Amino acid sequence: MKIQSILVWIVVMTANTSVYSADWQVYWVPGENIPGTWEWNIYPSHFLPPPPLPPGTVPFSGPTGVFGNSCYAAYDFGGIPTITIDPKQKTIELWFKPPAPGMCPAVYLPVCGLNGWFGPLSEGDWIFYSNQIPYPYSFFPINIHVDPPTLTILYPNGGERLHEGSTYTIRWEDSRSEGYCIGNYLLHYSKDDGNSWIPVIPFNISTCSFDWRIPSSLSYKCLIRITDADDPNITDTSDDPFYIVRCLLPIPGDWNGDCYLDFDDFAILAAAWNGGGGTNMNDLANLVESWLDCHNALDPSCSN
Repeated sequence: MKIQSILVWIVVMTANTSVYSADWQVYWVPGENIPGTWEWNIYPSHFLPPPPLPPGTVPFSGPTGVFGNSCYAAYDFGGIPTITIDPKQKTIELWFKPPAPGMCPAVYLPVCGLNGWFGPLSEGDWIFYSNQIPYPYSFFPINIHVDPPTLTILYPNGGERLHEGSTYTIRWEDSRSEGYCIGNYLLHYSKDDGNSWIPVIPFNISTCSFDWRIPSSLSYKCLIRITDADDPNITDTSDDPFYIVRCLLPIPGDWNGDCYLDFDDFAILAAAWNGGGGTNMNDLANLVESWLDCHNALDPSCSN
């Protein structure tokens, strides 16, 4: 009998140096119709378990054939779906742990496949497979390459002008999570191009953003550094220096407080005009002219 095999190469960004067999969950996929394009894959499409998945873990899904309910499926397979992770051999095996159920309820709640997640995995090449699922959904080796995790500073990343005393949102990305961050991070800043570092705050952060109150550390050589609190080798620094500046004098019309009178201030002014019910472009043009003349066209004391 010819064995059908499906081979997929994926790249996963995750961490940890050890893996335990308890780091997995498997779910039966409900339904009685197996999509024609549904194959064993690491990318689980709409068969995902409820989010969020633990950070660094790898989701999977695949068909097994249709059974009247999950108990009947476990009976036919000879046991409960189980994942065994071998960190030495770098394998993840999906198998069915005996004993099989002795009796099953006569309730029609059909299932047609399995999905779940496993990991996190240490760096290197892994293989996910099973040789217990019957033809035509049988043996499916899936190669997995795990890259080291990375952190990436998004803002400030170079060239920004931050005004002392204002609030600026520092943002970064963690390759082990997608769309959310539940890690443990340390934030530092430098005012001398990385020669020395100062904590942004004295405690760890568990999100991928932080509202930073800009200190009175005037410099043109400032950097931000983000570090994994559990692994100091996972870190990133601003690509180029940013500036911490001070307005020597108040600047009329500097709506965002960055010491510059520019289009950003005009955008704030235009939004306020529109929010106040303004719709006529000629009126907006007149407002801009007044703003250019006296910097605050909404001030009653400003001459029209």
